[in-house]
Amino acid sequence: MIMALEEALDGTVPERISELKRYLVPPFLATCIRGGFSTDVTVFARHRSTVLFASLGAAVFGVGVLNSAGEVRESLHYPTVAMATRAFLGAISEAA
Repeated sequence: MIMALEEALDGTVPERISELKRYLVPPFLATCIRGGFSTDVTVFARHRSTVLFASLGAAVFGVGVLNSAGEVRESLHYPTVAMATRAFLGAISEAA
């Protein structure tokens, strides 16, 4: 995941990549509710209940809140991994 992120970000935010490493988790599947529809997403990073995920079916990346039922709610979706990574790191820095 880190190598893919570094390639996608193309060196634009290298200091943020090292910051992201401590939040990476073994990827796991979760359900994401988007526009009233349920879709499967793969979660790659987590800080408390905030998660960074990829939706392979919808070809988008996102940031959301993982609830106790294992569902991603309050999600925001981005067309690139770079945008989603920035949003994830911004969300967790605001929460601190």
